[in-house]
Amino acid sequence: HARPASESSFEREDRSPNPENMLTQKSSAKSDGNGLYLDGSISFEPDTMNLFNLSASRYGGTFNSLSDQVARSTGARTYSYDLHSRSVSEYGGINLSADYQRSFKKKGEMLTMSYRFEKNPSGSEYESEYNHVEGDFYEGNGRKLEDGYRLKSVNDPRGTEHTAQIDYVNPLHPKHELEAGLKYIFRDNISRGEYTYYDVQNAAWFDDPSRKNDLDHGQRIASGYAGYFFKTGKIGIKTGLRGEYTDQNIHFMSAKNDTTVQTHFFDLVPTLTFSYQLGMTQTVRLGYNMRISRPGIWVLNPYVNDANPSDISYGNPDLDSEQSHNFNINYGSFSQKINFNATLSYTYTNNSISSYSFVKDGVTNNTYANIGKNQYVGLNVYGSWSPSQLLRAYLNGNIGYTDLQSNENNSLRNSGISGQAFTGLTFTFPKEFRLSANGGVFSSNVELQTTQSAYYFYSLNATKSFFDKKLDIGLSANNIFGKYLRLNSTTEGEGFRQKSIYNIPMRTLRLSITYRFGDLKTSIKKVNRTISNDDVKGGESSQGQGNVPASGSN
Repeated sequence: HARPASESSFEREDRSPNPENMLTQKSSAKSDGNGLYLDGSISFEPDTMNLFNLSASRYGGTFNSLSDQVARSTGARTYSYDLHSRSVSEYGGINLSADYQRSFKKKGEMLTMSYRFEKNPSGSEYESEYNHVEGDFYEGNGRKLEDGYRLKSVNDPRGTEHTAQIDYVNPLHPKHELEAGLKYIFRDNISRGEYTYYDVQNAAWFDDPSRKNDLDHGQRIASGYAGYFFKTGKIGIKTGLRGEYTDQNIHFMSAKNDTTVQTHFFDLVPTLTFSYQLGMTQTVRLGYNMRISRPGIWVLNPYVNDANPSDISYGNPDLDSEQSHNFNINYGSFSQKINFNATLSYTYTNNSISSYSFVKDGVTNNTYANIGKNQYVGLNVYGSWSPSQLLRAYLNGNIGYTDLQSNENNSLRNSGISGQAFTGLTFTFPKEFRLSANGGVFSSNVELQTTQSAYYFYSLNATKSFFDKKLDIGLSANNIFGKYLRLNSTTEGEGFRQKSIYNIPMRTLRLSITYRFGDLKTSIKKVNRTISNDDVKGGESSQGQGNVPASGSN
């Protein structure tokens, strides 16, 4: 579906040690997209001791954009141009999983074997055309811009992952339980890019091999864990230790270099949780855990996105995994009408994967590095209230203080308070009619160089069910009292300061019709444990852009 045009402005002031200069850009863009999601699962239980699960899912879509930009530079670099761009982005994913659970005569003893295949194909391409070019401006390959100059770029990043896992749980005694498991991850990421340009003088398209930046990135991760759980009366203690061996192969191919780097490392990952039951409905927990986050293809990808030639972005194939230590205390209370949960936590990361920006030759470069020393203290609160079957209300929010400092550059440091909150009401009336209202507010994330204004959202929803809840007709409205969401973002670094203003269309009105076929009497029975790979860290928004919202076990 088509969205209204979005608008943005960009202003960058270059200062010492860079040559003094002022760059301004004004842009507008129209976009549309489509998507599809399918999933299914099968459960087979031949007897009470054996359970088989199969599941598959597929999602994907495209996103198209047309944009126009006017750029003006004054000072040490004097130039101007008009830029018209067309871009197409594809996204998708395939997930196949199989699980087998074997139960034993002893209650709680079980063996689980699991396999999962995941593939995430994606891609993007853009074509840019420059007109009304004045002055001297050179794009990434060193060619001077002139009227009619055009550039095409195609990037094809994709990831494939195979995971096998086995888990065993044995309750030795009502007070003691042991668990152990093994896991192996076979992960491959690749990125291929193509660049062509239109030579105005020769009126022909040519390949540009000088801009080649391709990547093959493979990981083989073998891990094993053991855990022990003890419970007596109101006290519970759970401790565990996981060992991980990682074999990593990085093949980086550029116009100037063809480099292969192999690394091997071993990590011990401990966990510890202490719980105390204050009453039948209240529990306090103290915990510590260590977490390993590995860089994903989006932060590794060396492909240079220079659709905006004055503000480019690319990944860093030399990134290492980051290790974080988390300490937390949790209080939970539940009853028929009121549920409440609060967690106070402290997290420390010494080699955090952080986005950062710098200016070189009049161009803002946005990329990533293991430069961050990150400390975070935060409070997360959730509460719900259901005084009757007619009404349910909830509140979910967090607030925290972050301190970020570069390990390489003492001038790169930032700290501050950030948070977000969501709240909502749902009214359920007779004859299957429901009304709900939801809203939320987001403050700026604390980043090394960027600050961003807060923003909010709200929605109103009405749903009516028919034919014994087989048919649902819903109407929803989001941010209906404002055409645009306005965001301000400011980034500062050595020798530059830049500010961006975004006007993003967020007002939507949506009609939905859902029909359920068949009559499932009971829910599909699932195994108690399955594969969950949450060790991959994706990309943050580039420093220059800030965090801009989109419109509309082992």
